[in-house]
Amino acid sequence: MPPCPENKSVSNLSAWENSCLNGCKYCYANKTPQKARENYRHHDPASPLLLGHLRPGDSVTQGAQKSFLAKKALPGQLSL
Repeated sequence: MPPCPENKSVSNLSAWENSCLNGCKYCYANKTPQKARENYRHHDPASPLLLGHLRPGDSVTQGAQKSFLAKKALPGQLSL
């Protein structure tokens, strides 16, 4: 099972809700474990969507992703 998805700003948070089977007690992704198991049955690794498939008329847009990592280390910080 893949690790929990990275927390990103998502315009439709419901796409992430009830989507993880790891079962962490205080996870933001799940409201109910039963719904997570139900949603998992709709997951297809070959689909570009977390759950289900694209339908005629659906559109996909690339979200702007911005790194919050410093370009270079600040004084006193280690650089990776």
